[in-house]
Amino acid sequence: MAVSGLVYCEVSKNGDSEEELEMVEGSLTEAIPSISRVQIGCCSRPETAYANEAGGSILRSLRRMEKDISKLQEEVTVLRPLQATAVGIRKRFFAVYLRREQTGAIGTSTTIREGNDIAHAGDVITDICLLKNGLIEYHRTFTLLYGLTWRTAIELIGRLINPSRTPLGTVLPNRKFL
Repeated sequence: MAVSGLVYCEVSKNGDSEEELEMVEGSLTEAIPSISRVQIGCCSRPETAYANEAGGSILRSLRRMEKDISKLQEEVTVLRPLQATAVGIRKRFFAVYLRREQTGAIGTSTTIREGNDIAHAGDVITDICLLKNGLIEYHRTFTLLYGLTWRTAIELIGRLINPSRTPLGTVLPNRKFL
């Protein structure tokens, strides 16, 4: 495990790169005595770093950005499987409008039919994603529709995708899934 250290400074830009470099070096040298131990991160999981005052605030900002990025990555993981469904339904919406406003609009019938299939057909993967992430709460309805709970469906899909790591894979070792 590593400990972070950052000495930060800002100098006025003056157009002379050599003079700017000298100013940065001087400012960093002046900042060295003010380096101290700083706590970054949240109280429940504090991290220690060493920085001058300006560097400490930058480290805190970077940690906050890391957390924000992590939350966004989780959100993308949740929403990515829903993308095709959402786009298909929205395409259908626009195609229905076009058909109503412009009789004989090219491609609308196919788009509407595909959108209807997406909107009204069962989609166990999308439904699992929605339930698992709390975006819908129709647990009993899922069981009635598919004949098993969404958690059981996750386990079954996992066995089908990766049979070598499940008891199913040991029963049927030469069977290929998906």
